[in-house]
Amino acid sequence: MLDGHLSKLRSVWNQGRPAINYWMTDPSIAGVELINPLGFDSILLDTQHGACELREIYHLLVAVDYEAVTPLVRVADNDAAQIMKFLDAGAEGIMCPMINSRADAERFVRACRYPPLGERSFGPFRAGLVYGGRDRYYRLANSEVITIAQIETMQAIDNIGEIVSTPGLDAVFIGPSDLSISAGNGPDLDYADLKMLAHQHNAVSTAHDAGVKVGTLALEPTPEVAEIVGSWGLDLISLGTDLSLQRASATTSLQLARSVLREHGGV
Repeated sequence: MLDGHLSKLRSVWNQGRPAINYWMTDPSIAGVELINPLGFDSILLDTQHGACELREIYHLLVAVDYEAVTPLVRVADNDAAQIMKFLDAGAEGIMCPMINSRADAERFVRACRYPPLGERSFGPFRAGLVYGGRDRYYRLANSEVITIAQIETMQAIDNIGEIVSTPGLDAVFIGPSDLSISAGNGPDLDYADLKMLAHQHNAVSTAHDAGVKVGTLALEPTPEVAEIVGSWGLDLISLGTDLSLQRASATTSLQLARSVLREHGGV
């Protein structure tokens, strides 16, 4: 049971600090248990491009230490029924892809809020257990659930001012690959592209002016990328995904092993 709960992510934001997120695409309970004590502020379970589905999400949420890390779920699309299921299962926040307009953002927020602030149907079958009862969850949910809209198209960039003015929207999250595709560049993560950087910086400043937090995903967890993204004044940063971090670690370990073997006459 969460007593007097304010999520780890909201607590970090209230202190004016940027949060570091762990992005999970592979539904591993052991992976969640490994992440719990490491100091990440949130963990995002990806159902859009990852392998996570509702049943796996349920088990992953059971494995989360809510006091240590805030569980977020990225849904596949802006669908109220889908959003409701993940919130009822105990997700403390939802990330919704392809929010291109104020109308999209309003629809998303309504799905995450109980009346009179939204249209979410009441039935927190597991969330009620996490929060110590259905009534208590109902009292806290509208202020606790974190809403994150993904900005991934040039249409969204053009409408960023209207999107971030949506009541109840906590944050926007820039999707660099889809944004680059929308601009006609392919799925590039070219931080030297001044035009694309200008679009992203404009989204950051516009959101912050409206009191809305901003995040992004840097797929390559390198010091160079961390330095660039870290200079943007972001509020939520994912440096890589579980698979990209695993690849980077495995590559480094393999290179080390090959080097040691060569020094000792191996191949």
